[in-house]
Amino acid sequence: EDHWIAATYGGLFLDGERICPDLDFSEGNVIVDGTRVIAFGYGVAEFALDHPEGCLVIHAVEDSTRRAEGPRNHQVGRKWREDVWVGGCNGLGKWEDNQFVSAYPNMDVRNLVEVEDGLLLLTADKGVLHFDGNQIRSTGIDMPCADLVPWKQEKWLLATDWGLGIWDKSSQKLTFVTQDDGMLSNGVCNLFVDEYETVWMSTLSGIHRYQEGVGIIQIVHPRVEFNRFSF
Repeated sequence: EDHWIAATYGGLFLDGERICPDLDFSEGNVIVDGTRVIAFGYGVAEFALDHPEGCLVIHAVEDSTRRAEGPRNHQVGRKWREDVWVGGCNGLGKWEDNQFVSAYPNMDVRNLVEVEDGLLLLTADKGVLHFDGNQIRSTGIDMPCADLVPWKQEKWLLATDWGLGIWDKSSQKLTFVTQDDGMLSNGVCNLFVDEYETVWMSTLSGIHRYQEGVGIIQIVHPRVEFNRFSF
């Protein structure tokens, strides 16, 4: 409603004011469920908008472990089928009674995307997996991607380090839009498809707008480096 929640490299903010001081680094997404808020990242924080001073912080990570090759905890959360599912370096699990309950370990889940028939797990080590609530199976995409958006004609769009991926589910074929096609960077961070089916993507060098059959039709904020969850 009238509130803004920001998860940043400098901590968690409510309406511009720092909250949850024990969580000094919050780079994941945020779930708002009524007045309840859960913020994900290297640590997890849960609090109520009407009582932000009652913030509960789980698994805050010390500075010494925050390096590119270092451990990650609960990187992303999604509310799906009335449950809050959590992805991280410890696999897929649920957020229950203010704690992480592991359900499917032994994989590194970087993002969770809801589709009509389940939840897609975007992993760093096993590609893109499909979860129907009971079992996990492969989608045929064996490469890591930061974001995935269902598109048109049974196609998915993938944000990858190798450009904008276009996955045709029927043919199991993956093609790419890259710097050879006019992009300033092959590093795609986040995707958004508007009502005209035009694709907007944040990259490591600006925001690009792509239209099938036309190509890259606009680039704004060149040389600005974005990151995951940002567009």
